[in-house]
Amino acid sequence: MGTLSRIVGPNVRLVDLSDSEKAGQGAREESATQTVSWDGYQCPICWKEFDGDSSELVMSEHVEICLTRSHQSRPKKQRSLLNTMTRSCDSTVVQNGKANFSDQANLLDGRDVSVEPQPAGNDGMSFETQIVGRRFCGKHAVNKGDEFKLVWDKNNRYDPNATLAVTWDGTGSLGYVPRVVAAKLGPLLKAGIVQGRGILLHEPLGNKNVSARISLSFVKAPSSFGSKDDCIKELAEVAEIHRLDKDSSVYSARLLQRVHQVLDVVEKIESKALGDNDKRFKVLFQSQGSTGQILFASLAQKQKTYFSIHFLENRYSKDVTASLRELCDHGLLAVVHMKESLSSGANNAPSRDAETIKSILCDVFQKKELIDIIEEIKGSNFEAEALMHDVSSKRLRSKKKDELIGYVVSCLTSKHSESRDATMKVILNVAGDIFEVSKEYRQSFHRIQRLFFLNEGHSLGTWEAVESGHIRYPSYAITREQEVFPNRKLFLDYERSLFAAERLVHAIQEQDFKSIEYHLAPAWELLDRQENKMSDSNGLQPPFYMQYHSKWIYCIMATVGVGILERKKEYKLAIERLQQLLGGIYCKERRGYWWIRLSINLEHIGRPTDSLEIAETALADPSVRPDERLTLQRRILKLAKPPRRWKKPSWAKLMPKDPNVLVIEGNPLENTRGGKSRFLGYDSCVCSVEQLALQYYASDEGGCYQGIHSEGGIWCTIFSLLLWPALFQPLPNVFRTPFQTAPLDLGFPGFYESRKSTIDQILHDVRQGNGPFLVERCWRDNYGVTVRGISWEKYDLATIQSIISCVGGAGIAAVCSLMCEDYSSWTGGMPDLLLWRPETQSAKLSEVKGPRDTLSDKQRAWISFLETSGIDVEVLKVKEPPKNKRKMKFSL
Repeated sequence: MGTLSRIVGPNVRLVDLSDSEKAGQGAREESATQTVSWDGYQCPICWKEFDGDSSELVMSEHVEICLTRSHQSRPKKQRSLLNTMTRSCDSTVVQNGKANFSDQANLLDGRDVSVEPQPAGNDGMSFETQIVGRRFCGKHAVNKGDEFKLVWDKNNRYDPNATLAVTWDGTGSLGYVPRVVAAKLGPLLKAGIVQGRGILLHEPLGNKNVSARISLSFVKAPSSFGSKDDCIKELAEVAEIHRLDKDSSVYSARLLQRVHQVLDVVEKIESKALGDNDKRFKVLFQSQGSTGQILFASLAQKQKTYFSIHFLENRYSKDVTASLRELCDHGLLAVVHMKESLSSGANNAPSRDAETIKSILCDVFQKKELIDIIEEIKGSNFEAEALMHDVSSKRLRSKKKDELIGYVVSCLTSKHSESRDATMKVILNVAGDIFEVSKEYRQSFHRIQRLFFLNEGHSLGTWEAVESGHIRYPSYAITREQEVFPNRKLFLDYERSLFAAERLVHAIQEQDFKSIEYHLAPAWELLDRQENKMSDSNGLQPPFYMQYHSKWIYCIMATVGVGILERKKEYKLAIERLQQLLGGIYCKERRGYWWIRLSINLEHIGRPTDSLEIAETALADPSVRPDERLTLQRRILKLAKPPRRWKKPSWAKLMPKDPNVLVIEGNPLENTRGGKSRFLGYDSCVCSVEQLALQYYASDEGGCYQGIHSEGGIWCTIFSLLLWPALFQPLPNVFRTPFQTAPLDLGFPGFYESRKSTIDQILHDVRQGNGPFLVERCWRDNYGVTVRGISWEKYDLATIQSIISCVGGAGIAAVCSLMCEDYSSWTGGMPDLLLWRPETQSAKLSEVKGPRDTLSDKQRAWISFLETSGIDVEVLKVKEPPKNKRKMKFSL
């Protein structure tokens, strides 16, 4: 389920398939179609609400920032804008997510982004910016010319770098420095490297943003942030980026440039996946003027389909009539003739059903406008007054938008023509002309983006987030030697599989088992036709391209489906599906899991001998991972008893021994069933079992260790920092976009072999004790860059260096080597606690278990490997004292 969610991403674009492309779906597609009415949108991370006018660009940028801030795992599937590249070559160097174009037009109409900072004395700088977020800072009166000072807002839970502007006497706050500027300024203030002051340049209007000039002075050398000149340059650049980001003309120029790059790259690299409609769209789009192109690209990115002329004039420009007419003439937009289409056959126009009318009203009008429309209808229309006689003006404001739309639709579909005409007149007076984005060309636009991004987690909003300085991506060379989709059929199959996976994830989240069965049907059909035994590639594609094959996605869906069958105790059907999966060539990394589930399900139906034979057969499969091999071996020892087997297997003597177990007592609290265990800590506060263990290890009895509860998090950070040169080493096809946080082959077979010499040299340096130096160099050069595994704000440089020194070069190199061989498998199952003691340069790892917890086989495999590598590791078991000895009992 987790992998499936990462594939579809947070904002999958569901493209409706044409009639010729619906082969094999038939009646299933019709029965599953549902109409959804949108009143607004919510961020899935912080639950911020967006109104219906918010574009996908704005929402995508917001979600990207939330994901980065909250450290949530992003979709593992390479979500990428296929790289922006020159039109003359297939190799582009990307720096921090921005491509260098040799023949690129100037996006900013001659403006220079890299401004020189104005001096503020010998040891400082000054620049202009804005004070934002004033509505969150009370009602302190401010005037033009007021001075303020800058402080780091350590209590801000939304932004760890938040920088607050407070009055000179410290009695009130004026607002915040913009986030993109605070990302550079906040850490300097926090470390006491700079002091900041400023002055307001304009009279603020209410809670609106206000311009200000900020002056900074350096009070000590920024040793951990580079040189003073580097800090000044970076601050000046981000301040100018924020200024340009607020310029609508600059935003429009950027958007237009990006769209043309998307079209050019896809036509050059993935032209075989384009259909006639897609090629026709490109020609029609490029035939429009620049205003028309920007208008269509903006509207096509929105969740809405229908737009009023008043909205377009207010949002874009008063002079959009000519562009709209040109877009309509070429079929990219269409005028909605609501009046004629309400009656079937009127003026040869098709009738619109009630659901379509609801969609138009939902897209075009806000709630306040609908209330005004209903009030006017009631005042001028006797029939409408009769329909809504029980709805007062006060009650209208408490109604939901869908209910208000229902009232308007009831008047539009009334049997009385006078009521329909009066209602339509009011609607047209409020909205004016209504335009609809062409469904056909909108689908083409989204399909071209899918080919460009190769991922459902990125969009044009990602590009905007990079340009505005909210997100930084690593620097690497992009090379594309092979297309991902050799023909259009493979691309359409991949698109259908994404659609099915997204619907399956939604059905599982809603616990709708009828829909789950329906959406699993394509995966079961694939297995029944034995198509998973045949490869879609020509045999020349790299193995990590398989993640873009529909069969790969269907096999993951089938794996999820097997788990659902097991929950329903349909073990015989689950066995049949597992046998079909094991007979295929896709998702080899899951074969060990399939073997284990097959053996367990055979035991469930009373066939222990067959279960034993399957486990023995699985040990010969080279795709089985070490932790899965350990699970199978433990099953064999459990089942292989006389009379089934008279001798123990030869490998039984080599099985890992039980780890050292340390037992301590914890004072448990009464917990709700199914919840996480809670204890009374040594500090008399409620804590988790891991926090209790950390308190024990920090005590004299526990060894006075420093420690963190990170499981694999700290190890992934160390791995990426040390192996940075190998991760971003230029290799064919592994970097196809400027927005990748890791190479495409990380976690796939061949990652280590293709970089063997580089990795071996890095691990040799680590064994020689150079790990802290390598981490420091990478930290200074790349701090803040979005890379898979690295949590810049969770761990500081000094802590990481201390951990590497205490664990030792040999131990760090051993763990990194294992992760190079199989990153996907070995990033999970690490011991809960990492403990170190700088005084003695020693460290240990501890797996913490509550009173009723047991070790998993993956945890056993990690413990065995760590012991073999010379790293001290143990299991800490927290047990409950006898009931009559418990000091107190709490109820949560």
